[in-house]
Amino acid sequence: MKILLACANSRSRPLSGADREIHTLGDFFHSKNISIVKNSQSSLSNISQNFLDNPRNIAVLHYCGHANSKAIELWEDTESGLNKNAYAGGFAQFIGTQNCVRVVFLNGCSSEGQAKEFINHGAKAVIATSMPVKDKIAEDFALHFYKVWVSGKSLGEAFTAALGLINANAQDWKSLNRGVIFDEDELNPDLDKPTYTIYPSENSGAPILKATLRELLNGYNPPSKLKEVFVLYAEEDKPFHDEIYKQLKPMERKGVIRWNSSDTVTFEASVDDQITAMMEKAEIILLLISSSFFASAVINGTHMEIVHQRHQENTCVLIPILLYPSDYSSSSIGGLRSLPRNGIPVGRPDNYDALNDIREVVKIEVEKER
Repeated sequence: MKILLACANSRSRPLSGADREIHTLGDFFHSKNISIVKNSQSSLSNISQNFLDNPRNIAVLHYCGHANSKAIELWEDTESGLNKNAYAGGFAQFIGTQNCVRVVFLNGCSSEGQAKEFINHGAKAVIATSMPVKDKIAEDFALHFYKVWVSGKSLGEAFTAALGLINANAQDWKSLNRGVIFDEDELNPDLDKPTYTIYPSENSGAPILKATLRELLNGYNPPSKLKEVFVLYAEEDKPFHDEIYKQLKPMERKGVIRWNSSDTVTFEASVDDQITAMMEKAEIILLLISSSFFASAVINGTHMEIVHQRHQENTCVLIPILLYPSDYSSSSIGGLRSLPRNGIPVGRPDNYDALNDIREVVKIEVEKER
């Protein structure tokens, strides 16, 4: 697997350290025979292309440039000379659909507010800043961090070593820094906080902190208690999708499941590719069965082929949910028992316990060890 080095140096407020950082890191990784993708003029579209060119093959995303608590700054795909903010909610969601990024390093000002979004979308750890960070210090921190991590030390050890280095230097946070447009609280940082913090996910905290860079690049994926749930349905049946999601939302809040469907796809990448990626990593797949489902493009496309293959290989739990009376016995999922367990479709007005039954069965499957 590879490291993606992404830099979007501002044309109006250029950072000499950011330019040096991406090129110095690139040369360093090449000297250590570590595969990288270097994107020195990062935009949403060419980052998307980086992932398309390296499917499920980027383990570390390193960003350097201007940032704040909500966004990183990327290039526009125009000749306007302006830069564009990529907001964490959508950008982290897109990165999560790639099903490969383990560590995200946001080397810009006050980026810690974005960390939760990346964790919620599957990153195992995020390194971010708590305040405006001086350009030269950001550059030095990144280089020292990767030198230690490449040497065979763990992620946690490399982070601690790099933090010690910058703590040994006095930092004037008002000098040239990597901020976009600061919120009021970002203009008055808590100088007692560490400049950098590492945020491991709750589901894989200790294992990821103990991982070496070589282990991650060789495909190591720290264990996680979180179960991926994907829902396949026809657009006409979206109201049922929404009601079932409400029933399972408490499990998502607890970090027990991550809910994915066509509703969670993002811009700047193929919708089909994103849905395929989510289906391929899902441990539980719910099929919302109705006449609309079988009449839609969903049932005739590659998505159902993936469902059938994964069911045959026993790599996921496949649960049909009957919304309306429908005979699916002759289909590829004909042998599966559907929910609700009483056999009464969810859409029938007198089936008051249907949603409760779905929630209980999904909960049982989530708690099983696979």
